[in-house]
Amino acid sequence: MRKMLEVPIMAFLKSTPMVICSSFVLLLLISPVSTSHAAPIYIDFDSLSSGAIVSDQYGALGVFFQNSLTDTASDVEILDGGYDSTINAIMTTSYSDGFYVILPEGMNSFEGFVYEDSYYVYGDEDYYDEGGEGEYYDEGYSVYIQAYDIDGLPMLSSEYVVHSTDVWSAFSLTTSAPIAALHIYGTMSFKIDSIQIQNTMNGQAAVTTPEPSSFLLLGVGLLAFLACRAGVRQR
Repeated sequence: MRKMLEVPIMAFLKSTPMVICSSFVLLLLISPVSTSHAAPIYIDFDSLSSGAIVSDQYGALGVFFQNSLTDTASDVEILDGGYDSTINAIMTTSYSDGFYVILPEGMNSFEGFVYEDSYYVYGDEDYYDEGGEGEYYDEGYSVYIQAYDIDGLPMLSSEYVVHSTDVWSAFSLTTSAPIAALHIYGTMSFKIDSIQIQNTMNGQAAVTTPEPSSFLLLGVGLLAFLACRAGVRQR
């Protein structure tokens, strides 16, 4: 019985070695892979012109700027004066609700630099506990960040706070689970620049791993390749 099976198989191998070799190459090309941790994303806004509204320009990276979790419109504007370049993103309206950053799937780390404008008030010492009657003084403000999960629920018990007044300050927000979106707002107008978004879970920033089906296809391809070599040698 074994010999009866070997004869037609070997005949097939002798007659069609190139077909099998081609199949091997095809199997390797179509073998799917899955990315368990996407590569870090860096956005410095240098590719945009001053005055441009930032919304879906980074959509290819999975990053969107919008007015709310559901409102895809955006009021985020590019202005001159970035952290390490000549332009950056800024919220131009004081006391606004800020903006939202929609992140690609699987990201849990959001870093960058923020700059918030100072605010001068006509102060009263008893009320403001600073300055004096009839004096102007610099009131410091902060930028606040809240993270949301895939269900639109807050991930932080209280907002992440970045204290920044008339100076660029670094911020770094990392969670133990993927972040779907971020709400960023300040008491005054503020700028944000040099954003880095990545997956730091499991201590890895970017790892590409084959799916189980890839191993199966690879095994089939290797067997076909070995059979091909055997067929060529028999000829």
